[in-house]
Amino acid sequence: MLLACLLILSSFAAFTLNNSILASPLLVAGFMITCFAMIGYPKLKGYAYTMWIFTAVAIALCYPRYFQSYDGYKFSGLIAPLLQIIMFGMGSHMNLKDFSGVLKMPKGVMVGLLCHYTLMPVIGYSIAKMFGFPPEIAVGIILVACTPSGMASNVMVFLGKGNLALAITVTAFSTMISPLLTPLLLKLFAGQMVHINVIEMVMEIVKMVLLPIVAGLSFNNFCFGGVKRKSLYWQMGVFLLLILSKNVIAFLALKATGEFALISFFRDTLIFFVLPPVAALFFKHFAQGNQTLLSRILSLMSQIGLIIITVIIVANGYDTLLSRWGLLLVPAMLLHNCCGYFSGYWFCRLMRMKEQDCRALTFEVGMQNGGMASAMAVKLQGMEQTAQQTSNPGLRAVDLVAIGTGFPIPAAVFSPIQNITGSVLAMWFHNRTAGENPVDKEITIPIPE
Repeated sequence: MLLACLLILSSFAAFTLNNSILASPLLVAGFMITCFAMIGYPKLKGYAYTMWIFTAVAIALCYPRYFQSYDGYKFSGLIAPLLQIIMFGMGSHMNLKDFSGVLKMPKGVMVGLLCHYTLMPVIGYSIAKMFGFPPEIAVGIILVACTPSGMASNVMVFLGKGNLALAITVTAFSTMISPLLTPLLLKLFAGQMVHINVIEMVMEIVKMVLLPIVAGLSFNNFCFGGVKRKSLYWQMGVFLLLILSKNVIAFLALKATGEFALISFFRDTLIFFVLPPVAALFFKHFAQGNQTLLSRILSLMSQIGLIIITVIIVANGYDTLLSRWGLLLVPAMLLHNCCGYFSGYWFCRLMRMKEQDCRALTFEVGMQNGGMASAMAVKLQGMEQTAQQTSNPGLRAVDLVAIGTGFPIPAAVFSPIQNITGSVLAMWFHNRTAGENPVDKEITIPIPE
């Protein structure tokens, strides 16, 4: 840790002397050594991943051109496949019992979904307007606000001694209904700023989020069992019907050619329907279905995927991030995140919910799926470029590249912020029992300590 501090201080000294050639590697090395050093401290070990996110940002800012493209291939094309891997990992940790929680905790699930898909979009839209961000950044903020909660919120709920079963159920449901709600909310709040094809976005989210989660569920069923054969056949039939429905809707609504739709159907069937059971049986045979090993592998894959996504987004939005608007994003996204925590918690208190439920929904409301927001922002950027080129065929290539470069930046800023604030709030909850929270049953204007 001492070596890391010396390297970081040396990099700052080199920056003040305008020696960026020396400062950049010193800064990156200092951050990387800090990440490894934090693992040696039990109280800091949980923050190592957040530090890796900061390291990714430092690498992208110091060497942006290496993470933008190579030999004509744009690295932004890797974001969607990486998100699919992350969503597959999320699905493999789930089963249908996670969705049965709505029958046991209907009030908590309904309140969580209502808060997440109403409070956060309104807060995001208000902050975008209050700070006066240009459309390309404002749309990115609203997009972050319209995405579902991610697995990170469940970790924070566990650390904060909240109702983990409720958190997992809300995460599962908010993710499964996101293909419908995210495009509609984005159209409602940002439709005047950017061209949004709702059907195309629905199909994109289904492909990037819903199908990988379904594949993960299938993997879980075949790898760990616990599902009766009849139920398994029924589930697999539903999965195949979902894949077929997605391609039929894409064929009818997006006017794809029959040949393209057929190829797409067979590709989706192979990737999301055939490969997961095969991979599950392979893993079960060679690893004896070790859930701990699988959890570590998928967790590592998800973390690496999010780090790579962060590097690519920051590198591609280098100019925007270092502009005046980019610097304003830090307090704006911090405010967005904290308002989500505050409003989620106190809304639940006004609904007279249990303290553990309030803690769970605090994180479920305030934390978003940054990976999904990043992938959708890149897709939205492509849609906007296509729309602009169609309306103005003479638009220069350099102008097309500039269009929408700010869309993914808010997600890249929001992700590390929510990891830091979530960890701090979780530790605060962890050290306080339910009775220690400054809450009165009859309070109408809640004022926390």
